[in-house]
Amino acid sequence: MGKGYFGKIKQLYASPVDAWSLAFFRMAYSLVLLLEVQQIFTYLKLIFSEVPHTSPALITGLLVLWALALGFLLIGWYTRLAAGINYAISVFILWQMPAFKYHFDFVMTSVNFLLLWLPVSAGFSLDAYLRKKQRPEITLPDQVSGLYVWLLVIMGIGLVYLDSAVNKLGSSMWLSGLGFWLPSSQPQNALVNLSWVLNQEYLVRVIGYGILLFEFLFIFLIWFRPLRLFLVTVGVLLHLGICIAYPIPHFAWLMLALYIPLLPDAVWQKLRQAVGKIKRIQPGAHLPVSPTVTGETNRKSHRIGLFILYISAGQLMCMLAAPVVQHFVDKSGLKPVVNFSQNLFKPFYFINQKFLGIVSHDIFLDKHSAGYNQIFNISYSGENGKILRLPLFTSTGQPGKMGTGRIGTKWTDRVTGPNPQAGNLQDGIRKFTAFWAQQQGILLEKAVFLIQVKKVAVPLTWEKDFLNRQMQQPWETIGKVFWEDGQCRIEWL
Repeated sequence: MGKGYFGKIKQLYASPVDAWSLAFFRMAYSLVLLLEVQQIFTYLKLIFSEVPHTSPALITGLLVLWALALGFLLIGWYTRLAAGINYAISVFILWQMPAFKYHFDFVMTSVNFLLLWLPVSAGFSLDAYLRKKQRPEITLPDQVSGLYVWLLVIMGIGLVYLDSAVNKLGSSMWLSGLGFWLPSSQPQNALVNLSWVLNQEYLVRVIGYGILLFEFLFIFLIWFRPLRLFLVTVGVLLHLGICIAYPIPHFAWLMLALYIPLLPDAVWQKLRQAVGKIKRIQPGAHLPVSPTVTGETNRKSHRIGLFILYISAGQLMCMLAAPVVQHFVDKSGLKPVVNFSQNLFKPFYFINQKFLGIVSHDIFLDKHSAGYNQIFNISYSGENGKILRLPLFTSTGQPGKMGTGRIGTKWTDRVTGPNPQAGNLQDGIRKFTAFWAQQQGILLEKAVFLIQVKKVAVPLTWEKDFLNRQMQQPWETIGKVFWEDGQCRIEWL
């Protein structure tokens, strides 16, 4: 495998792609991260209200610096330095808010690490413009190694999909074709009411099986050029659907940005033609490499090949924990071998998760929907009798303004969830009401809030119009929150 594998890596390294493919990815990705930083900044006092040994001023300063670095990354100015600042601050900030983490963070960490090394400023950047202006005699390359694009595809898309699919193979929800229908039929997940789609049983089952098949096969089929445009189209439609259907828009946009380098060469040719800079890349072409740099090229491609092997092994170790793999291991008598491998790799788990974003992608599974038969929300009871609902959920139980991204994940999965713990629920109610009141300019000396719950059913099989019936369920007041002299007191009814 060694010679064949590294020979293929060397071939990919020598294959050119248009530099604009990485440039436009850089710009789109920077915009997505700016939106995520903006959300963190908006909810800064909620997220970091009680983080020990961390100054709020420090977090504020780091978020401002992070946003500036992303601005530099967006325009491609001091790109390498900006990528370094982006990576360092993102890792530190994520360490400081474990209770507010969500799946976006791990893919972001992986991509931020790759940005330290990828030539994302080779095209359409201020760095390239300034280099050309300072030295007009040089010809700036408008091609980069295709291996850098494949690094993004493997680490940011392929391994994520494969791990997710392996976990889904142990899910009765996905194996019955309801992996799309069931989460979309629970109001707390349904950003948009898609009943017109959900009511078509055969269609939703086809979509469910299609997603499972697509995620499992993507990393194996994307290498075949005739299939590439089809796979990219399906992937783009998948994440557009996630953006529309679920309260995790930034995750969907991040994944959409990762598909930009996979767009056909014709896209970049037309863009260049539009601005009068045509550089056609012929199929089968290779990057020009002089004999004096061949040795360095070989060493660089070899190091990248080793890194791909490492991240693949790291993701494999995560996949070994998937239920379907554990079941196979138990049945086949491979338990000692698997345990030895996992113990051997154990020292790397922390590094992989914190610095490379390599984790198990066990999302949208049965465990996230099972037993979720009540939706909690908070309303403010004003002195004039007016009731104001905190925008965690709408009147129908769908995610509100505060119910998206990491804030929604915190409330929906950790504060409440299928089996809310008393301590977590009380602490969450205290923090969310205090934050919202401060945002609205409401004094907490004598503020009163209502704890409300919407009882919903947990679907076990496909039902027509299920989502609409759950959305119509009434809210019931089950408790009151009293703020008196800065202290929070909860009375359950």
